[in-house]
Amino acid sequence: MEKDTTYYRNGQVKFLSERTTYKYNNQEFTNWTGKSILYYKNGVIARVTVQNDYGNFLNEKFYDRNGNLIEEWITTELDSRANNLNEYFSNKSLGDIKKIINYYKYSKKLSKYYIYKQEYIELFNGIVKEKRNTLNLNGEIIKTKNLKPRKEKNLW
Repeated sequence: MEKDTTYYRNGQVKFLSERTTYKYNNQEFTNWTGKSILYYKNGVIARVTVQNDYGNFLNEKFYDRNGNLIEEWITTELDSRANNLNEYFSNKSLGDIKKIINYYKYSKKLSKYYIYKQEYIELFNGIVKEKRNTLNLNGEIIKTKNLKPRKEKNLW
């Protein structure tokens, strides 16, 4: 595993990352792995990403410039569908994935951030299905929208 740090011109850390390089059949494959942190120029964390040993996104948290969590992507299921390493390294597909995306906003009434929208995304065999829920201040669903299934584009 290789760790890397990049900096802004002002000397603040911009990006902390980890990469893993695999050697297979005399070829090298490098993936971002582990925990990566992106910072704003003011030193506040902008994004924290956790990826597994193969570079698949497990969790991403996005923050505003004041450090408040505003969006979170959580992978709940993951399957590459590869039967062996040859298939895994030659396959450009994202595989089969289920994610939950939470969107947060500030409530003056609650004096805190709360989840106001949730998306459930399922990618299976190249087809994306999405369901979006809008929530009230108590976390109860007030509106649900099922989007029409579509062919995979670069989702994440």
